[in-house]
Amino acid sequence: MPAAVMNGIFTRIGIPSTIQLLILVTSIDYVSVSTLMIFENRFYLLNSKKKWWKRIRPFWMIVNFLLAPLHQIPNILEFPDQKYARELVINNLPCVPEFLYTADLVLPSLNSPTIVINSILFVSIIFGQLAIFANIIIAQLYTNFGANTLSKTTRHLQKRLLKTLVLQTGIPVVSLVFPGIYAFFSIYTGHFDMGLNNLVATVASLHGLVSTLSIILIHQPYRDTVLFWRKNKKSESKRWSIPVGSNLTNH
Repeated sequence: MPAAVMNGIFTRIGIPSTIQLLILVTSIDYVSVSTLMIFENRFYLLNSKKKWWKRIRPFWMIVNFLLAPLHQIPNILEFPDQKYARELVINNLPCVPEFLYTADLVLPSLNSPTIVINSILFVSIIFGQLAIFANIIIAQLYTNFGANTLSKTTRHLQKRLLKTLVLQTGIPVVSLVFPGIYAFFSIYTGHFDMGLNNLVATVASLHGLVSTLSIILIHQPYRDTVLFWRKNKKSESKRWSIPVGSNLTNH
């Protein structure tokens, strides 16, 4: 039985926990969709002369962007009465911390398989498409089958870019995949471990930081910009610092 306690800015300003949970899950879904769009963009650039894809591309993008909020409808319909669900959770937990008695618990569903199956279907659809685009791009870059004619230099640059995109999307996804796998296992089996739950929530919350660091470390333009900013900052501090010895000499 999945349950959570929302604790952040939205809680402070009085936004209901159910709305916060919906925003959180939908945001994660849009991260998945945007990752798919990155690989589709690579495919489109390699196949820009294909008129059939140009025609269906806008509709394909609309369907995928709508899928993120719409696939939440079965979960929304499963939302139970929160007061009853809260009492049920507290009575079933083996060891209830004191803060949970007064915390604003939110339970998306009393029927765990619905959430698990719905989430697996969404992930399969999005990352299934991503895998198809990635495989087509790899095949076209290494064989030129069906792609626009590419020069040797362009092909080399496209291969490098593909590798960086795989790293850019793959490294942050790990910070969501492992917590997600444990969450599905915990929900489906009814396993409860407060320590592991806190660890999983902490790892998942680091996704933004991991994404930012991976972009800076993997892409040279971002890396050069950060190093240039640091270098300028150091030179500015040196310029405004006045040696003590020179002041004494002047006096």
